[in-house]
Amino acid sequence: MLKTLPRFFVICLLLTLYASAFGLEHPRLIVNDQDRVQILSKIETQPWAKAIFSEMKQRLYPYISHYRMTTEYDPTWLTSRYLMNREKGNRYTNLKVSASGLQSDSIWGNAPVPTVRYSIGDVRPETREIYPLRVPSIEELIPYNKNTEIPFYNLRTKKYERVNPSRFSEVINGEINRIALDAAILYWLTDEKEYGRLAADVLQQWAKAAFYQNPVSGSRQSGLFSSRVAGDTEYAPLILVYDFLGNFLKENGYDTSLYQPVFEKIAWTLISRGDLESFSAKSPMLVFSVLSIDNKPKRDKLLEYVIEKDSIIAREYGNLSLKTATSRYFSPEGFFKDPGKHASTVYNLLLSSWALEKNFFPVINSYPVLEKAGSIRLKTVFPDMSLPSYGDINNVYPDGNLMELALSISLMKRRESSEEMRSLLDLLIQKGKHQRENTSWQ
Repeated sequence: MLKTLPRFFVICLLLTLYASAFGLEHPRLIVNDQDRVQILSKIETQPWAKAIFSEMKQRLYPYISHYRMTTEYDPTWLTSRYLMNREKGNRYTNLKVSASGLQSDSIWGNAPVPTVRYSIGDVRPETREIYPLRVPSIEELIPYNKNTEIPFYNLRTKKYERVNPSRFSEVINGEINRIALDAAILYWLTDEKEYGRLAADVLQQWAKAAFYQNPVSGSRQSGLFSSRVAGDTEYAPLILVYDFLGNFLKENGYDTSLYQPVFEKIAWTLISRGDLESFSAKSPMLVFSVLSIDNKPKRDKLLEYVIEKDSIIAREYGNLSLKTATSRYFSPEGFFKDPGKHASTVYNLLLSSWALEKNFFPVINSYPVLEKAGSIRLKTVFPDMSLPSYGDINNVYPDGNLMELALSISLMKRRESSEEMRSLLDLLIQKGKHQRENTSWQ
C-alpha cells in the first residue's frame, strides 16, 4: 500500500513509542514529536537506520535541488509533472464509468483550478500483457501537459506510442506522492525548509483539486480519483504528508481550509465504495483520513464505521468494520482465510491498528486476533526459518515487513512474547532473508 512508509517505519522499531489521548497536534498518525529524538538517535547509531535515512535524501536530491538557489531553481518542476486536467474549460470534476469500471461513460464539470486526472481501467495481469507499456519516469513527463495522450515505450515493439494515460494516472501520480512523503518526513526530522516546501507544494496542488472533485459514479467499485477504490490508495501518502508537515502549512501561507473537507470526502468515499473484500487494502487510508479530521463529532461518527459498525450496500459493497473483519476472515488462532494474502492483509490491518493505538483507540485489546495474526506464521517455521507452502502461498520465508510491524505493536503493548519475536526477526536477518535497509512494501 505505502512503499515509503515501511522504509521509514522500520526506523521506529524498538523505541519507547508514545501513545496519548487524542489531540490535534501533528504528527499524530504514525509517530508524534516525542518520538523524534529517539528516531534521530537511532539514525545516528544504527548503520541500517542511517542507510535508510541516507537513501531517502539521495532519492530526493534531484527534486530538492529545484528548491535551492542554484541554476536548477524551479519550484514548479515536480508539481508541473503531476497528471492533471489543466486546460481551462476541461478541468473535470465528475466522471461516470460503465458498471464494470473499465470504460468511461461521460465526464463533465469545470473547476477553477486544475483537477487530478481520473484513472480508468483494469490492472489484471492479462491486461498488462495486452498493454506491455513502460510507465514513463518523472523526468520523461512533459511539464504542464494539457494533451490527452503522452508517450509510452512499448516493450514489445521497442517503439514509443502515444497513449491516453488514464490507465496509469494513479501510478504516475503515486510516485510523486511518495516523493512528497519522503520530503515531509525529512522536513520533520531535519527542519530543512526546502523539504517542507516540496512536500507542501505537491499536497496543496492535490488538495485544491480534490476539494472540487466528486467520487466517480456509475460503479460501486469506484473511488474518488479512480474507477476502482484500490486506485485511490496511491494518494494515501498525501494524508501523511499533511500530518508530518503540521504547522508548516499555515506558517508558510498555504491554504489550510481545503484539507478537512477533503479528508471527510475521502473517508466517506472509502466507507461506501468498493467490494467488501477490499476492506484491508483501503483500511490504512481510511483510518489516516478519519484520524486527520479535527471535528470530534464527525470523527467519532466515522470511527464507529471503522471500528465496529459495517456499511454494507446491496450486500456486496461498502466497508467492513474491524469487528466484523476479524471475526469473519480470521481463525481464532490468527490465520487469514486466504493464506496467499495473509501477509499483505494483516500488514494493512496492523498499520491501521497502529495509527488507532497511537491515538488512544485500543483496538488491539478489543480484537486480539489482530495481534495473533501478526506472528502466527512464525509458529509454523522450520529450523531454517522457511515456511510450509500450500495453496497459492509463494512466500518461502516470513515477511520481514510484517514481522517488524508485529514486533513494534508487541513492544507498544509490552507483551512478554516480544523478546521471542525479536529473536526470530534477528535470526531472519542473520540468514539474509530480511534486510532492514532495503525495506519497502510491494
